Amino acid sequence: MIKEITLQLVPQYSDSEARSIAILLMCNITGLSYTELLVHTPSLNEEQEEELRKNIERLKKNEPLQYVLGETIFYGRRFKCDQRALIPRPETEELTDWIINDVSNDGNIRILDIGCGSGCIAITLSKEIKNSTVTALDISKEAISLTEENCKINNCQVECINDDIFNFSDAQYDIIVSNPPYICDNEAADIESNVIDYEPHLALFVPDNSPLKFYEKITEYAARNLRSRGKLYFEINRKYGKEMQLLLEKFGFINIELRKDISNNDRMIKGEKR
Repeated sequence: MIKEITLQLVPQYSDSEARSIAILLMCNITGLSYTELLVHTPSLNEEQEEELRKNIERLKKNEPLQYVLGETIFYGRRFKCDQRALIPRPETEELTDWIINDVSNDGNIRILDIGCGSGCIAITLSKEIKNSTVTALDISKEAISLTEENCKINNCQVECINDDIFNFSDAQYDIIVSNPPYICDNEAADIESNVIDYEPHLALFVPDNSPLKFYEKITEYAARNLRSRGKLYFEINRKYGKEMQLLLEKFGFINIELRKDISNNDRMIKGEKR
């Protein structure tokens, strides 16, 4: 069965990719592990065969595998994944790991995740940082509903709020983190079709004439609402590392640190409130 699926996917994927996807599809449909699949050759019932056929067709149309499977793994945890929010990326995992390793677990820590999407950052921080109280904010009702579902899946208490950062009320936090939209409209032509055709544009794009629109507002908000020595973390467009450093300086942040991702691109930045 895995060989048959692989052959159907090979025109679109390399042999190794197609085989890996075939295994994931079979594990997802049968509920078996990879090891169990190797030991047993499961026969699919009519309903499973139809699901497999539909999934293969979706993949042939370039739909992301995570949406087809309906889930992804982030920081070792399972997250429901669909078109209500962006697919969590490895770079976002790097940002989350940076925050976790930065935090001292002394006392209660209040965290705000702005533009939470699937909830992957908020939920991971809530699970990994003891004595933390986490709020997840998103302008999209659909994204908030997905975050709430992922909270249940991961047995996690996160306050989920459907609101716009441009209108959000003031409150005191120790950490504010955001992975806001940062791809300029003029970059859309360079984005792969499986992203541009399926992932929510609301979470992807910013106007060409205002590439730091959300960063400016969030930095302004953080400057008012972070406690002394509180930290602001961003995932950023690799083209705007220097501009982001200047932006944080403009709002009085200190100990600013720009970091590269695993691909050696400027991808995340941190600033500390005086």
